[in-house]
Amino acid sequence: MTKTRQYLTAVVGLIATLYTALFGAAIQIGAAENLQNLMDSKTMREFEINKKGTAKGMGVSGNKWTSGMDPNSNYAMVWETHDSGKVLLNWLGTRLSYYRTERTRSGRNRDHVWAEISLTNEKKVMIVITVLVPHPSTEPLVATNVFSIFRKYRPPTLEVVGEKTYELKGAKGVLYESKLGRCTMVVDAAAYSLVNIEVEHCKDSAALVDVAQLLDFERLNRKLSS
Repeated sequence: MTKTRQYLTAVVGLIATLYTALFGAAIQIGAAENLQNLMDSKTMREFEINKKGTAKGMGVSGNKWTSGMDPNSNYAMVWETHDSGKVLLNWLGTRLSYYRTERTRSGRNRDHVWAEISLTNEKKVMIVITVLVPHPSTEPLVATNVFSIFRKYRPPTLEVVGEKTYELKGAKGVLYESKLGRCTMVVDAAAYSLVNIEVEHCKDSAALVDVAQLLDFERLNRKLSS
C-alpha cells in the first residue's frame, strides 16, 4: 500500500470512528465502500501513475532529464548532460569582439539548468553573464515569482535604488542599481528563462549595457522555443 493510500485509510478510519459513536456501524460500512471507490477511481490511478513517472523522470541517475520533452528539440539539448547548458552561451552569442573570455561554467539540477561566462574589456572591467532555464516542472513557480533562485535577481528580493529599461536585440532589459553599488540587468527569455548581466560597480554600467546590446536574444529565444 502506498503512503497516499495509508494516509487516506487513516483519515477515513478516523471519520468512521467518530461517526460510529453517533450513528452506528452502518457508517463504517459506507465509509469503507467510499474508500474502496476512491482507491479504484480513475483519478487515483492517474495520480499514482503521474507520481511514479515524476519520480522516475527526475531520478538522481540523470538518465531521464528529458522525460516528456521532444528528444529532437533544441530545448531538450540543454538538459542532456551536466555541461549541456553551455550551449545557451553559444545561442546568446557571448563570444564578443574586444572582450576576453575569462571562464565559462554550467550545471544542471532537478529545478533548472544554468550557464555562466565572465568577460573582461580592455579596461579590465569584468562582466558576468548568467543564463537560467527552469525545468518544465518548475515553470509554474517562475511564472508566479515564487522560485527563489530566479526571484533573487529582481526586487523586492533585490534591494535597489534605481532602475532603467533598455531595448536589446530581441528583448528588453531592466538595469538595476542595488543598494550595495552593484549594477545588474535582467532579461526575460523564452521558456520562462532569465538572463542576468552584472558588473561589480555601477560606475562600470556602460560596459554592462554595451555587452547587453551586443547579445543575440532573438537567437536564444528561437532556440529555446524549438
